[in-house]
Amino acid sequence: MVRFKEDPDTISYFKLCKIVKKKVRV
Repeated sequence: MVRFKEDPDTISYFKLCKIVKKKVRV
């Protein structure tokens, strides 16, 4: 599994990826 406790930036990036994917799906 991917380590999310590496840096807070990783979580922010993951959240951004989810938002971008939702926008791209539109």
